[in-house]
Amino acid sequence: MSGYSYTRVAINTFFLTIADIANKVLMFFFYVLAARHLGVERFGVLSFGFAFATMFSALTDLGLGAIAAREIARDSKVARYHIHNALGIKSMMAILVIGLIWLLVNILGYPLENRLVVYICSLFVFETAFTAYFCYIFQGFQRMEYTAVVRIVQSFMLFTGVLLLRRSLPQTISYAWLYTGAGLSATVAGGAIIARQFVPLRLSFDIKKWARLLRDGLPIGIGTIFVLFYYWNGSTLLSKLSGDRPVGIFNAAFRLVIGLSSLGISFSTALYPVFSNLFTHDNVQLKKAIAKAIRIMMLILLPIAALGTILAERLILLIYGQRYLSSFPVLRILVWWTFLAGFSSLFSNYFMATNRAKLMTVQTGLALVVNVLGNLLLIPLFNATGAALSVIAAEFVSVIFYIIIWTSQDFCNRTLSDLGKSLLRIFLASIAAALIVSALLSINWLASISAGLVVYCVILIIANEITSEDTGVIKGLLKKSR
Repeated sequence: MSGYSYTRVAINTFFLTIADIANKVLMFFFYVLAARHLGVERFGVLSFGFAFATMFSALTDLGLGAIAAREIARDSKVARYHIHNALGIKSMMAILVIGLIWLLVNILGYPLENRLVVYICSLFVFETAFTAYFCYIFQGFQRMEYTAVVRIVQSFMLFTGVLLLRRSLPQTISYAWLYTGAGLSATVAGGAIIARQFVPLRLSFDIKKWARLLRDGLPIGIGTIFVLFYYWNGSTLLSKLSGDRPVGIFNAAFRLVIGLSSLGISFSTALYPVFSNLFTHDNVQLKKAIAKAIRIMMLILLPIAALGTILAERLILLIYGQRYLSSFPVLRILVWWTFLAGFSSLFSNYFMATNRAKLMTVQTGLALVVNVLGNLLLIPLFNATGAALSVIAAEFVSVIFYIIIWTSQDFCNRTLSDLGKSLLRIFLASIAAALIVSALLSINWLASISAGLVVYCVILIIANEITSEDTGVIKGLLKKSR
């Protein structure tokens, strides 16, 4: 890799990291301020509209963005061909999907306010069809700073808008228009950058070229469809089966754990090129790398899940207020989804890196089936808690599926034995930390967390579970990958 490429990777990493942090912070405040201003039921209506529209937005992706990023990275001369044809496909698909959304929300008989919010949020489907694609183009040209610009524009517009809306009467329609307006600003910004820096924008309607692009992209697009339906079908079924208040209760907790889940997902994503390189050069080190990654994932996520279980009520009261107190049992369940999602993401990246991407498609399809069936069974019985249990069940099945494949094909007995002992020590240290936090929680909750984490680290250091190797393992793996 040339010096220029190293510089470009560093620049891309810097801008994406800054953008990711800023975007998460601004989006966190947007959802918290919107939830507190609207109240549980109105926030439920808004969350339903977001979920319903977002769930169908995957139908406009079709894997075209991932294919374009890959091909442009190999040869930038093909950018015009990919962009012009993909924009034509996406324009047609976005119009069809918006029509489908409007048709379904009426057929399913949702209340008028819910339908109006969905109508407005469905416009976001048209916008995100292009915005997401533009970001893939930036990735192909290795100019991620433009992706950072687009993300910041959208989140900044949402954050600014929510500050202004808090001065008015709480209306879900206003927030839906804000959501759509912020999406439009991001789309315009992304399109302007593409047209100015790379290629002029126009729509191509060459059916033969469309067929070739869709043939390449659909396998990836199907996986994306499964993932988005998996994430958001719970909110739509909750609204239909239990009403808008449970949707607000569920989403208040779910928005918190989505942020937490980025820790494990970011870690596993960073390991993808490491696994890819080791797969082609050193299969023995590959087996050691996945075992180390599992151990480190447990080291990070288990105390988060344990502490989240104990602190759920206080976190809900601190962030959302008394009106959302019913969300704390849901949060206690969903923090364990964060734990499982980290491992699911790790195995997904591992199997993709080892040329077994079809396993991910099977896993996402399996998770979707379990989640939908669980929602249909549990939501009528337990409302928002039922939706949380369904998400946990789907992620648990996913992790078990991956573990069965991994242990049957890739592990060695000695590695698995060492890993099991290590995971047991981490589990016992987490239990000890949780007991300390529970005992001191009534005195001072910040002090109790600090004491619990100290106990956790001390036990693991004494057990030789936290070593200097842990601080350098990822750096070393990345160096080996190069």
